[in-house]
Amino acid sequence: MTKAKTAKSQGVSIGAVSRETGIGIETLRMWERRYGSPLSFRLPSGHRRYPEAEIARLRLAAEAMRQGFRAGEVAAASVEELNMMLARGRRRYLAATPEERRAGTAARAGGDEVDAWLEATLNYDDEALSERLRQDWSRLGAMRFLAERAVPFLERVGQNWRDGELAVSHEHFASEKLGDFLSTQWRLLNEGGATPALLVASLPGDLHRLGLQMCALAAVLGERKVLYIGAQTPPNEIIRTAETHRPAAVCLSISETMDSVVVARTLRQLRLELPAEIPMVVGGKGAPSGIEGILRIMELNDFLHWVRAID
Repeated sequence: MTKAKTAKSQGVSIGAVSRETGIGIETLRMWERRYGSPLSFRLPSGHRRYPEAEIARLRLAAEAMRQGFRAGEVAAASVEELNMMLARGRRRYLAATPEERRAGTAARAGGDEVDAWLEATLNYDDEALSERLRQDWSRLGAMRFLAERAVPFLERVGQNWRDGELAVSHEHFASEKLGDFLSTQWRLLNEGGATPALLVASLPGDLHRLGLQMCALAAVLGERKVLYIGAQTPPNEIIRTAETHRPAAVCLSISETMDSVVVARTLRQLRLELPAEIPMVVGGKGAPSGIEGILRIMELNDFLHWVRAID
């Protein structure tokens, strides 16, 4: 028997599988624990190996994920099932206009980068995630960084957590790392902004600060100084700060975790007690609509345009 045939019969290492498929080692281990696939075996020496045939199947799985399928849908799927998934994706691609195809190609490229962010998160790799953040920030610029990396990354983290593919500690690691990065970036730009400033805060009980960091970043990109008083700010402190510093607007980020009834009641009370000439703006997935005297802006680009239009 030749050496090549002997190596094949003994399977391949997880490192080789990762290199050949582009799927991270920790991801492969997690798939095996959670989905029972890829299935490994042990050599008499005790070393873990994977059947060589798994490489071709996992390449298809990786491509299917780049086209939008979830890990739970592809990890244990057969070659035939994966080919069907990819065929559905290809048919949609072939039916698209040239502009839609270009957008889809860009989205898949962005998806690869988001996958790299997720891999670093899965490994709690602070250095690798920091480097990815810096590179993408430099390459894309601030607003594309938010739209094409930060927002899709957070959506993937949330979905993977709900699917049981990430632990709470992974979600905390990712949120804190990205939040710290965004905070550093907007604070570097905050010194030269126009006054009066935008007051940026969230309501009591709202632990999510990423929306605040994104709001602050969009504000400084709109060349407006930010008065950041942070997460979980009591309404009386928002009012007191606004009365003292007379901001150009009070901007509140509201996450989807908040009680909608409590949020609406608090916002109405704030609008009643804040100086009438100071606009109020709300955003975030938990931001309610239809509250008199309060502007609701859900897209960061729209918020940026609104900031630039302030007198």
